[in-house]
Amino acid sequence: MEQAIAGVSFDCFGVLMGDPDGDYWNTIYRAAGGDPIKDEAFLDELFDKVNHGSITDAQFERAVERHLRIPSGAFTDQRRRGEKPNKTLLTYIGDVVRPAVDGRLVVTSNAGVGVVADRLGGYTALFSDIVESAAVGTAKPSAHIYQVAAGTLALRPNQMIHVDDTQRYIQAAVEAGMAGGVHYTDIRSCQQGLARFLPALAS
Repeated sequence: MEQAIAGVSFDCFGVLMGDPDGDYWNTIYRAAGGDPIKDEAFLDELFDKVNHGSITDAQFERAVERHLRIPSGAFTDQRRRGEKPNKTLLTYIGDVVRPAVDGRLVVTSNAGVGVVADRLGGYTALFSDIVESAAVGTAKPSAHIYQVAAGTLALRPNQMIHVDDTQRYIQAAVEAGMAGGVHYTDIRSCQQGLARFLPALAS
């Protein structure tokens, strides 16, 4: 007998934050004058540092500005303009998904300490907890971060699913024991994906 899904983990940046139908990070980086393909190695190294807490979010932004040779604060401004709450999805989560799992929702994000709450603002009230990689010392795709997320809801990983805009992080969640995942590309496909695991959403 299949295990009923009792909780949902959501990625923050690119899912809860950003254009509902857009290419979140690459759009922001290109708008600041960068080339995410050409700068992939630089960005991978920088993300690894901020996600594990060895540099702060502000240090991350200053490093990008130095790399792109743009004024201090310019990337911060560009990032804030692009990092808008995905209000359509967040409203759907609050009105439909949250009641379906009795409020057992968690944000599981590769992020610095306090960054998710800062960006989501009042929308944090929709979630039981926030698991940030820098706070727990491990980042996606490590299995540990998904296990921590399940633990915050007092659930086993196989009672949960994970929603992310990065396919390899979904696969990692499944390998960590979660029941499945939803690859976020746009609102409609996300709703359809959630309904596959939560029958109450399809009614």
